[in-house]
Amino acid sequence: MTHRHGFWGKGLVLLVSLIFCIFILEGLSRWFFPAYNPAGRFLIRLDEQGRPFGLKNIKVRQWSSAGDFNVNISLNKYGLRDRKDLAQSTPKDFFVVGNSFLFGWGVPEERRFSNLLEPLLGVEVYNIAFPGAGLNDLDLFINYAREKGANIKQLIIGVFMEWNIVLYSNQPLRGRFTMDQNTLKGPIDRAKIFLWNHSTLFNTLAFHYHSNPIIKKLGLATGNVHEKDSLIIKRTYSLPNIISTIERVKQITRGFEAIVLIIPSRSLWIGDNREVENRIHHDFVRLLQEQKFPVADPRPYFEHLGNPLNAYFKHDGHWNETGHRLVAQAIAGQIKQSWGQRTAPLP
Repeated sequence: MTHRHGFWGKGLVLLVSLIFCIFILEGLSRWFFPAYNPAGRFLIRLDEQGRPFGLKNIKVRQWSSAGDFNVNISLNKYGLRDRKDLAQSTPKDFFVVGNSFLFGWGVPEERRFSNLLEPLLGVEVYNIAFPGAGLNDLDLFINYAREKGANIKQLIIGVFMEWNIVLYSNQPLRGRFTMDQNTLKGPIDRAKIFLWNHSTLFNTLAFHYHSNPIIKKLGLATGNVHEKDSLIIKRTYSLPNIISTIERVKQITRGFEAIVLIIPSRSLWIGDNREVENRIHHDFVRLLQEQKFPVADPRPYFEHLGNPLNAYFKHDGHWNETGHRLVAQAIAGQIKQSWGQRTAPLP
């Protein structure tokens, strides 16, 4: 009996010591690595109406655990990532609306394409895009901006080829903003999400775990790390999906002068589904143009790099600064072609 009590007593001391050490390490991590403190990270907060404008007038950080980016994110008094006041907009200005690509995920605000467009076009370009927004959410953002005083006449609307080409008759318009999230598969995934949202120590370790090539290879072998190309859905060709998406674009842009910005699927260049992806891309662009939509497609600009994936972060699937610069060129070229807008070369 005494031996058993001694065993449990030692175990309890070990457990308490371990918890104490973790708390000490957490505190030290917050002191030495404040950039990875989740309290200062960009997270979406819904307002009382279920819209993603719960955070306003804040400055936070956005980082990639794989080391792709670590940037400042500033949200204005409307909860949008734009230093300009949309209430000061005029009919000649452009408004950018769409998902995280248009939001400028992972890049400094001044380096995203909407900011780079301003000196090219000689007008203001307002950004009302937000991470997680699908085509069924875009009316919400346009209406919200108008509610706050935006004078919207000209739109740049992003269509993400990996996710947005769907049958919209099966997707009722959303009354509230919701983000499409991967289903959590078990307690380990849920624990990771909890730690990611609450622990500086976890985020610091995750950063070095993913950015170390040796450890990354071990993670890939065990399934704990995923390459970006392994997370791309393999699709089949569907003309009804393409037509449905174009009809949805027509609904969103009715009453506006609009340019459709194509966000190419990375499956055009990686994986074994390239022929199908090329057909989807080609037919969607062609049918949009037949409907008289000006289309800005950065695909040829990316391919001119030699390796189109150089327009993307190494581990994250979003455009890097090179990608945003090329997207700005694609849009400016299309605007000049469609409306005769004078453009200047990028610095």
